[in-house]
Amino acid sequence: MYFHSDTVINTAGSAIAGATVTVYQSSGALAALYSDNGITPTVNPFTTNSTGGLSFYAANGIYTMMISGTGIVPTAATFTLGATAANFSDQETPAGLINGSNTVFTVANLPSPSTSLSAMIRQGGKGAFLPMNQPIDYTVSGKTVTLTNAPAVGSNLAFSYRYQ
Repeated sequence: MYFHSDTVINTAGSAIAGATVTVYQSSGALAALYSDNGITPTVNPFTTNSTGGLSFYAANGIYTMMISGTGIVPTAATFTLGATAANFSDQETPAGLINGSNTVFTVANLPSPSTSLSAMIRQGGKGAFLPMNQPIDYTVSGKTVTLTNAPAVGSNLAFSYRYQ
């Protein structure tokens, strides 16, 4: 079992309490989640706490976490727990300048499939990464990722993806 915790925040950096979180296995089935190290099952989906926090234990594997709720654009992020895939890059910092105008970044490996790539940004370098994997937010061509909008100065950018 592996522990996962995160905080759901909006684009202004404020925590989102009561957001619905659904965790799926890579097969698309609901993931089995636990409140402790594999002993006590917990519900899936569940809601974030009063500070936007979430945490659970799950077996090693590749998961997709869907965040939704009133006033929230449904957003998904793919992540891995444990050492399940030798060919998985998790929150890799890409090559490319974050200067408020640059939109082109390069990852270390060729995403395969390219649709496995998930982009995340941390505005102002604070708080949890915000998934931004809506189709209009970026395009992937080889190892090059082109964002629709440039990250703001001081932001952190990360990509998670599978590769061969």
